[in-house]
Amino acid sequence: MTKKLTAFLAHPKSMASVDGEDTIVKAQIFIHGYFTEKYRAAYPDEDIEVDIVLGRDDFASWFDGAWDVWTKGVPARRHVLTRRFVYDCIVVLPPPQAGKIVPAKYDSSNSSMQVVGVNLPSATGSIVERAMNGPRKLPVFVYQGAGTLHRAEEIKSVDATDYFGGWLLTFQEKK
Repeated sequence: MTKKLTAFLAHPKSMASVDGEDTIVKAQIFIHGYFTEKYRAAYPDEDIEVDIVLGRDDFASWFDGAWDVWTKGVPARRHVLTRRFVYDCIVVLPPPQAGKIVPAKYDSSNSSMQVVGVNLPSATGSIVERAMNGPRKLPVFVYQGAGTLHRAEEIKSVDATDYFGGWLLTFQEKK
């Protein structure tokens, strides 16, 4: 039997340039390897299939002119024939200019970890918010490059008028 995981890779539309494309390809390779390894460890007797779908590819296939409909559809969409949910998790590739900020929040129970976050554009923030807080509670990860993938903890709107960075996605990072 085959165990399958399909991840939605949320990336900035601006990463369509040559430099951005290289970043996306590196992210895909790492994410594919990461989840393949995790699934092989969890299901040693199963065949493993991991698919990474780029946000721009999903957008090209499913966007019908209404941002709200598309962002709601990503975490909730089901395959037409199998009725299986299309995505098992969301992986966020933050915009290069997002940088890291340290919110006024610190996990004192674990001094080797700190809570950090990245600002996300409007569509990505909406997808992540619906994934994390919707009925499915999809796992969301942040890819920071250099072989790091962090589990997201919280998403919140910090400026509804800022379409390029109005959402804050927080996660724990080792110091």
